[in-house]
Amino acid sequence: MRKRHFSRLFVLFLLIVLCALSACGAPAPAFDRSQQESSVTASADDIATAIIQQTPIDHMVALESKTISLHYDFDLSLVDDYAVYMSTINTSADEVAIFHLKEGTDSQVIIRALNACIQMKMRTFQTLAPKEYEKLSHALLLSNGDYIALLVCPKIETAYSILTENYHFPAMTNAAAKKGAILAKKED
Repeated sequence: MRKRHFSRLFVLFLLIVLCALSACGAPAPAFDRSQQESSVTASADDIATAIIQQTPIDHMVALESKTISLHYDFDLSLVDDYAVYMSTINTSADEVAIFHLKEGTDSQVIIRALNACIQMKMRTFQTLAPKEYEKLSHALLLSNGDYIALLVCPKIETAYSILTENYHFPAMTNAAAKKGAILAKKED
């Protein structure tokens, strides 16, 4: 019985050694940063439109580039694709903004500008429209590689699931924008 136990251990040891030796000779796989950061391939407008249609959010209109700078304090030359939709109703905080950063752009510049915009809107809506203030307190500011998304809408969970399921945004940590949280991709 002892001999049989020893032979099993010896065979197991040989298998481990053989596996280790075969792995040593194999070249290490190349690190592909683009696969890790983002697998999103849709345009910013396609993503924003999908969120607006599938959530659904009524009374939304796309902003022209010259009016975007009135809302956000960053230079649009930092992005190469974007879509910003806001509600046409003055007392609504609904907003869907998707930005694709140019290579080498510091995402924190845009994230800080978007977060500042949400905080300013929260101060405005706090007394004007408490329900809209509540929406703003649950705003999502998400980053996925070269994409940044800002979502303010009544069905925020639905909008979030569209990003994570259809456009491969990773699971994000969220904190209320009123706390000044800057949200970024979770590190593995």
